Formats: sequence, C-alpha cells, structure tokens
Amino acid sequence: MNNNLLRIKDFSKLTGLSLKALCIYDKHNILNPIFIHLDNDYRYYDQNQLLAAKRINLLNQAGFILNEIREIMNEKLSDEEIINLIDEKLHLEMNKIKAANQAINQLEILSNTITQPEEIANAVSFLASEKGSFITGHNMDVTGGSHL
Repeated sequence: MNNNLLRIKDFSKLTGLSLKALCIYDKHNILNPIFIHLDNDYRYYDQNQLLAAKRINLLNQAGFILNEIREIMNEKLSDEEIINLIDEKLHLEMNKIKAANQAINQLEILSNTITQPEEIANAVSFLASEKGSFITGHNMDVTGGSHL
C-alpha cells in the first residue's frame, strides 16, 4: 500500500474534520477517499488531500453550505463568483455582529432601568426630608437612573 495514504482516523486528526464530516463530504462528492479497502471498508486519504480538507474546514467554519463548498472545491465557480460568495458571507456575518451589538446595547439599557428597593427607599426618604419639602404635586419615576 502507498505510504502517502492515511486512514480516515489519522486524516481526521490532521485536518480537524470529524469522521462524520468526512463521511458527509464523501457522500456529497466534496472530498472522497482515494481508496476504500475491500476487505474491511477502511477509508484512506492521500496526504495531498490535506490542504483541500483544511480549505473545506475553513469554508464550513465561515458558514458556507455543502452545495457552495462543493462548487468551490470542484472549481465549478469562477474566481469572481467565489469572491462574490465570500463577500455575501462577510456582509451576512457583519450584519449578525451589528444585530448582536444592538441587542447588547438594549440589554445594558434594560439592566440599568431595573429599580432596586434601595432606590425607592432613597427617593421616599428624600421626599420626606426637609430637602424634598419643596417638591409638591409631581410624579417621580424611580427607574434605576434612566428617568428622574
């Protein structure tokens, strides 16, 4: 047997792709084993496939779906089409980050509006004190500092 061949288990460790992922990529004709042993069904990959496997892993981590990965890896797309796909993914991820930042800002605002019992006690104490005696006939919101 060729010394450049790696069993699927070893290939998986070197590439960071799980055994399940390698089987899925084989099923979808994205990355096929070079050789399947007839006696034991062991799958073997060539060392020359390591770079392709790492590229597939990067594409997957970047959010590309199987059909897109297959088209990129099988060179069915032009360089311009690949760049457009990458740009689309980039904009999609940037929009996700923007939405996440907006959600974080809203959560921070919300957490600042929760009234603590001591805030109400401080407001009541102030209003009952000599310093608060000039405040009459007004509504006061005690909302954790967002309104007063």
